[in-house]
Amino acid sequence: MELVTTGEFYRAVAGSFLRIGSGFALGLLSGELLALLALWLQPVRVLLRPLMSVIRSIPVASFVILALIMVGSRQLALLISFLMVLPVIYTNTLTGLLSADGELLEVAEIFGVSRARRLLYIYFPAAAAHISAGMTIALGLCWKSGVAAEVIGLTAGSLGRKLYDSKINLNISELFAYTVVIVAVSWGFEKLVQLAFSRLRRRFEGVVPWQQR
Repeated sequence: MELVTTGEFYRAVAGSFLRIGSGFALGLLSGELLALLALWLQPVRVLLRPLMSVIRSIPVASFVILALIMVGSRQLALLISFLMVLPVIYTNTLTGLLSADGELLEVAEIFGVSRARRLLYIYFPAAAAHISAGMTIALGLCWKSGVAAEVIGLTAGSLGRKLYDSKINLNISELFAYTVVIVAVSWGFEKLVQLAFSRLRRRFEGVVPWQQR
């Protein structure tokens, strides 16, 4: 209750939300686009498989230190969040796309359904559950790693910097308070993303694509 009366608190929350949220959005968009390319182009799928494995395998601390050298502390959380989200979204989305009903795709081919409509009304409903699960995992990872990056990089105007300052000053009550704030903001962000995705999912499920030409 003491923290919410200070402007510094809101600047820290807004700064972390903007950086980590932007990293998640970029990772989500990039993962989806790369999964689509991998679906249509076999060479892309082959080339991306080892790259995604490497990104998943490298420890977050190593990423943070390397990124701190390359981009500095200001955009560190954005980059780390992006790298944590990208392989999860890519792998889950590609798995879902490849699980689309082959017979339904053959019928769509016979009826001359465009690739865009097949993507929206056949591939997307097939991949929706995988994408939703991937986003849930990615959201948790991006907030954990993003705040950790802010702590290591001592990013000004961030929740991670507030955690570090609380530790340095041995202010345990403030440390717990900011931890609760991080959990609450992460939870709220996850609910907003899942709500938006659920509405998008309902828009395309149960629609026969060749009746929409």
